[in-house]
Amino acid sequence: FFSSRRRHTRFKCDWSSDVCSSDLVQSIEAQLEISADLEFLPRRSGDPAVLVASYDRAHDLLGWSPKRGMDQMVQDAIRAKTGP
Repeated sequence: FFSSRRRHTRFKCDWSSDVCSSDLVQSIEAQLEISADLEFLPRRSGDPAVLVASYDRAHDLLGWSPKRGMDQMVQDAIRAKTGP
C-alpha cells in the first residue's frame, strides 16, 4: 500500500471568494461573542506580500469543491475543540 513508487499530491484549498485574515478573525469573534485584542505589525523580511489559495487543482483532479463557507468552517472548528 505504501509503495515508494506511489505519487502523492498536496492541495492548498480555500474558498472561491476572497477572504483575508481580518475576515477570519471577525468570524471567530462573532461565533465566540468576544472581541480579540489584535496588534498589527509590519511585514517581516521575507514575508510574501500576498498568499493565494484555490481549490481549482483539487476540483480538476478530484472533482472536489468546498461545500461550507468560512463561518460554517469556523463553527465546526470551535465545536471540534469545545464539544457540542
